[in-house]
Amino acid sequence: MSSLGYTNQKTMVALGSINDGVRTGSTLSTTGSDNRYEFPSGGYSKVDVALLYNMDAAETGNSIELIFEQSPDGENWYRIPNETVTDGTSTLNERTFVFTGNDGASKELSIGIDVWYKNLRFSVVETGVATNFGDVFAHLTVSE
Repeated sequence: MSSLGYTNQKTMVALGSINDGVRTGSTLSTTGSDNRYEFPSGGYSKVDVALLYNMDAAETGNSIELIFEQSPDGENWYRIPNETVTDGTSTLNERTFVFTGNDGASKELSIGIDVWYKNLRFSVVETGVATNFGDVFAHLTVSE
């Protein structure tokens, strides 16, 4: 069933797994290619990435960083930029979403983005880790 008036929506598990409603995350690292998911996004207008971030019980103050990239051909990838404007001048920087977790616990987050790309991928890394990495579960909803 579609929501918000979209004629077509699809959902998929991007990182981790789900079994009988129980979400199991993928172990994080400091390397984005370890937790990366790519998919064809042409024809869709919105993507929602719903995340469950589980910081390890022994950790405090850790964060995850979410990076989006687009590709016209599925081989060459380009970071999605962030724009700041000052006195009519646009400055573009590589966009990174930073999300601080709950010390030694779980926290949920949903990021919705507009899509005008043929292919999209995102990667997740964990920062601030003293000893033990946490995990992340990611569920996608794409909407036409």
